[in-house]
Formats: sequence, C-alpha cells, structure tokens
Amino acid sequence: MLCLPLFLYLFSGEDWFRKYLLLGLGFLPFISFNFYYNFLRFGSIFDKGYYLIPGVLEESWFKKGLFNLSYIPNNLKVIFASFPRFSENSPYITPSWAGLSIWITTPAFIYAFAANMKERMVRFSWVSILLISLIILSHGTTGFAQFGYRFAVDFYPILIFLTIKGVSGGKLKWHHWLLLVVGIVVNLWGVIFINKFGWVGF
Repeated sequence: MLCLPLFLYLFSGEDWFRKYLLLGLGFLPFISFNFYYNFLRFGSIFDKGYYLIPGVLEESWFKKGLFNLSYIPNNLKVIFASFPRFSENSPYITPSWAGLSIWITTPAFIYAFAANMKERMVRFSWVSILLISLIILSHGTTGFAQFGYRFAVDFYPILIFLTIKGVSGGKLKWHHWLLLVVGIVVNLWGVIFINKFGWVGF
C-alpha cells in the first residue's frame, strides 16, 4: 500500500483511469480477505493481534506504544551502525541477533544512489521507500532476533530496482562484481555460523 505512489506513476498517462481501476480491483480481494479474517479473529476489521499479546505494552522497548517517532534513531543505528560480535577467541567474528548493517549484508545497494534522480520513476521509488521507512523505523523493536535488518525487507524490492537502475547503461565493472560477491559471502557466513554451528548471540 505504501508503494502506491510508485504504481500510480507507472500506470499514469494514457488510459490512466482504466489502469487505476484495475489496480484497485487487484487490491480489493486481498484487503477484503484481510478485513474478513481480522473480523473472525478479533471482532474488528483491523489487525489487533499485537495488542493482545499478554504484557506486550509493558516491555521496555514499547514504553511509548508499538509505534512512535522517537524509536527512529534506534532503528537507524541498526541499519547503518550495527556490526558483528568480535571476540579474542575462535571463531573471532560472529553474527549478532541484534542486527547487522545493510551496507555489510548487501553492500551492492550503494549503487541505488547512482540511479538518475532526474527520472520520475527513480524519484517515486525513493518516495515509496521513505513512506515505508517511516512506518518500520517507528516500530518499538529493531527487528531482533535477526540477521541484518529484517524490517528493511519491506522495501528491498524497490531498492533492488534502484540498484539495477544505478548500474544500468554500461557493462558491469569489477567493483560491481566485488560488492555482489562480498554480499554473498557475508550472507553465506551468516547462514553457516547460525544454522550449522550456532555461533550467534546478542
């Protein structure tokens, strides 16, 4: 839903009314089912499940409710300034359930910033990412337990698109491949250390 600005732009132009109507009809079954499912569960069309968890609002990370703008700095810290766990003992560097910066897990995303801002599609893509970010960054928790920053998955499809736009128009160069390989290695490290050996913690 928060990606809507991008889709409204993509479907604008000739025959825009029919396209918008079809877009709305595409949303309708999912929204209707979601409302119906919530009504069966909670007696309300809205999803109140989180609030029904016993003691959830008594948790220290929800002092100001489930969502609050004051939570944004903590989430930004995880996205941009969270690192693995370092130790003097083997295996020395291990994943942290608290999170890992996006530029470590997927460094190739840096090329998203090379996408041409003169293109409206690029601008609308960033607007959609911003709208999604305002919600996920306002959440009381930072996503733990996780590898990377799991809330960012909500805007990854758009970020992948912008990354492709950022490297298009020419051949892939050595640094493109290097950052791609680094991302693969980091995620392989996470999978093996966490699932094979259990070398992970807060």
